[in-house]
Amino acid sequence: MKKLRVLAVVAAAVAALGGVTAGTAQAAPAAPAKASYSKCQSIHTYRTGPMFLEDHGWGGQGSVVDTWKYVDQDGHAQNNERWCLEPANEGGWYLHPAFNAGLCLDVPGANYGEGVGLVIWNCNGRENQRFTFSQPGQTGGFITPVNRSHSGNRYALDAGEAYSQVSLDWIGPNTTFWQ
Repeated sequence: MKKLRVLAVVAAAVAALGGVTAGTAQAAPAAPAKASYSKCQSIHTYRTGPMFLEDHGWGGQGSVVDTWKYVDQDGHAQNNERWCLEPANEGGWYLHPAFNAGLCLDVPGANYGEGVGLVIWNCNGRENQRFTFSQPGQTGGFITPVNRSHSGNRYALDAGEAYSQVSLDWIGPNTTFWQ
């Protein structure tokens, strides 16, 4: 009898609030798709001397891209120092940290200027996430952003000092040559 009174009270409350209408329930959002490496043509490391190009601290969106001298006990680069290369249909390459193909090397805000520090950002397919290499047919040399709107300005990724953020630098005699 007590259960029936509770059910009656609940039913009265639901009716007072407008009742329940079929189809008003919202489905839970779908889980994000797991990053796929099927678009990666190859995995590379980029170094200048003993310093590797890396996603600092295995970060996510907004993390700094810097140079770091770290290898494991067997002398291999870590996954945050490995880059997945995906050819871009529009020209150039997307460089993804090897541990997450949903992230891309990025020129923040498409600000192609001297000293602009590079970051990791969620891939969006925009021009500021596409890069080329100065050695045709190879994936080394100068790494330059695809920068069609500023074609007169030729900037490349500069390693700067050891353990510092990688930034854009005017191509000249001291520009970093990545291997």
